[in-house]
Amino acid sequence: MREWLRLNWHHMLFAATASGVLALAGFLVWAGLDPVWQPRFAQFPPVIGALLGPFLGLMAILLGALYNAKLNRDRDDWLREQEAQSLAAALHAEMLASLMILEHMLDTVKNHGRKGGGGLPDDYDAARNVWTLKMPVFKANLARLGILGGTLDSNVMLLVQRMETQSAMSIYNLYMVKDHKSACEDAIVHVEQTIKVIKKTAEALRKYAQVPPT
Repeated sequence: MREWLRLNWHHMLFAATASGVLALAGFLVWAGLDPVWQPRFAQFPPVIGALLGPFLGLMAILLGALYNAKLNRDRDDWLREQEAQSLAAALHAEMLASLMILEHMLDTVKNHGRKGGGGLPDDYDAARNVWTLKMPVFKANLARLGILGGTLDSNVMLLVQRMETQSAMSIYNLYMVKDHKSACEDAIVHVEQTIKVIKKTAEALRKYAQVPPT
């Protein structure tokens, strides 16, 4: 409730002010046409009429200012939403690209790594060149993740950290751990778990960005 009031106080103030001005104007029009009230108006000091005009003019200016503030806020909210959706779409595409890399790594380890290393890149450096996740969009927009709102920004940050860590650890273990079979099994487990989380987060980003499903 407090959050709703914080975001909509200007709407409430505009509505209250507009209602008050319209009620006052309606009363004055009605009273001016009513034979009972006309003699009473004639008894009012001239200063009241002199003040009433500027007062109504001030109220009209206030209403205009409030309405203009509402339009500006709506525009800013729309621009922020468009920016957030563009970022989500870019991160979604990057997640899908990283997913392809991890799935290639998983397929290679399952079909070749278990058999003694055949089919894997020649050495550790070559494997890093093929399977390391670069994530340039994420790194370039790290400070802007907050515009995604909710828990999506923290989920993306935690996921990317997990993706980079699991990928780096799996590549290292495949080439540096003596027990190659054990390293392959660990890599398969970790990469499969990471792929599941990537798919879930990528789907959340896709929905937020309103990207059609592929």
